[in-house]
Amino acid sequence: MSDIKSDIEGLMKSAAEITSSIFDHETHQPFICTHPTFYHEGHFYILSTKIAKQTKYYESGSDLSVIVVGECTVKQNLFSRKRVTILCKPKVLEKEDGLRWLFEKHLGTFASGLMDVTDFKVFALKPIGGLYFRGFGRAFEFTSDSVDVIHLKEPHKPKSGNTMAKILKNSLSKV
Repeated sequence: MSDIKSDIEGLMKSAAEITSSIFDHETHQPFICTHPTFYHEGHFYILSTKIAKQTKYYESGSDLSVIVVGECTVKQNLFSRKRVTILCKPKVLEKEDGLRWLFEKHLGTFASGLMDVTDFKVFALKPIGGLYFRGFGRAFEFTSDSVDVIHLKEPHKPKSGNTMAKILKNSLSKV
């Protein structure tokens, strides 16, 4: 399973953007947004302005779900995309030079410059656990310290002899 852990961490480290989802308890509606990000020492780092609706959720420490989407494991088959959905706990951080340097390194001058804008806050999102999809028919559940196979023993099984059966057989053998 260490190759799965390496895949999960590699996908998180390659993320330039995350999409986060939060349940708004006031409106009883889901809320979704996206942020440029980088993954460093077990956390995703983002900037969010006080003007944006999601910032109040991050400040409150409400759990949120994020998704990182990678490449297709089978050429031109979007169903085979590597992706990880993660439950995260946000934490507000103080702006300091070490963080400024990391934002500059990973996201460029514009992002590090936003640290000087007073309405922007820095957040660390700590992954608690989630699901890693290695491609079509290959799913793994993980926590910060373990990975379990949840969908490997019984891959999708269409009727034999049809076109979908051939496509799936080819697809699953490449994952």
